[in-house]
Amino acid sequence: MMVNQARWAVLWGGLILLGSCGGSQPSESEVAAEANTAASPAPLASSLPPTTADTELIAEGEDIATTPTEATSLDGPPPPPSSAYIALLTPEQTAEIRATDIPLVVPTTIPAGFRVEQVTVKQDERFAEYQILYRDNRDRCFVVEYGSGGFGGPATEYRVPINPLLVGDEEKYGLNYGSYNYADAPEQTAESELHSDWLVLEDIGGYRLAGAAHINNRLTPDMPCQDVTVEEAIELVESFALITEEIVGDG
Repeated sequence: MMVNQARWAVLWGGLILLGSCGGSQPSESEVAAEANTAASPAPLASSLPPTTADTELIAEGEDIATTPTEATSLDGPPPPPSSAYIALLTPEQTAEIRATDIPLVVPTTIPAGFRVEQVTVKQDERFAEYQILYRDNRDRCFVVEYGSGGFGGPATEYRVPINPLLVGDEEKYGLNYGSYNYADAPEQTAESELHSDWLVLEDIGGYRLAGAAHINNRLTPDMPCQDVTVEEAIELVESFALITEEIVGDG
């Protein structure tokens, strides 16, 4: 096939050479125009004017971004987390204790992961008590209990002093743990105890913290309990506080 005329180009080091085969040579102005066209970079996509479709997408995006989201729940606000309640007690549980006219004492420092599993209230003409049972997901438990009398008990293997703010530092109180050691029976019981002394408030009654052995024998939970650490028990009982009506309010 005969090629009457062909134009070739060579790009090297930013130079463009144009030539012709079998025809006339291009003029200098044509060479310059070709060089400028080849050297000019392609326009960036962002510098191009938006198409009609792009404009519609931007408008839709602006509508989505600026339109406030309307609440769709018809059930009202969610309930507050359990940590928002005093000592993790629900308003119903607090009211159950309040109904007995027993002054409410609870720990104000509770290890993470615990919940109130059970509240027990007993009252008759001669005696009143309540127990608040706490448990975590490892079945570690402790109970905060009130009694109107019958304080005391045998000594345990170990005892460490505590300084509960509820009764001040006028008297010496302790946390007792280990097996019971009865004076008339040198042998020790198999179960390990964990409980504080009764913290007695005049004309009110006594409050204490007790551990797994007391809970398993006295409250008989469906799932047996394990003890918290001695350090946790000390922190708990030292944080006991009397909760007044002004603090609790309607809950």
